Amino acid sequence: MSPALVLREAAFADMDAAEGWYESKEPGLGGRFVDAVERTLALIVENPRSYPVVENTIRRAVVRTFPYSVFYIVEDDRVVVLAVFHQAMSPSRVSTRL
Repeated sequence: MSPALVLREAAFADMDAAEGWYESKEPGLGGRFVDAVERTLALIVENPRSYPVVENTIRRAVVRTFPYSVFYIVEDDRVVVLAVFHQAMSPSRVSTRL
């Protein structure tokens, strides 16, 4: 059984902001960004422990095609997404969202 996926409000806000930025650059690009993140989330749920730990218990999965990463923790029966950050941001900023 796959773990439940929980997207914290801050992670959803990260995605929303990036989607808006991409959409302002090119119509449709924001939607492609969201699709890429959703594919990454699906891969995470399939095998949550396959991605590397980057700080304490926080793991990172790189989003294909876009310079973003999904940061999450694995709990007993769920995956909690803490952030969707641009790769230029330090992973240590994610720990403040625990």
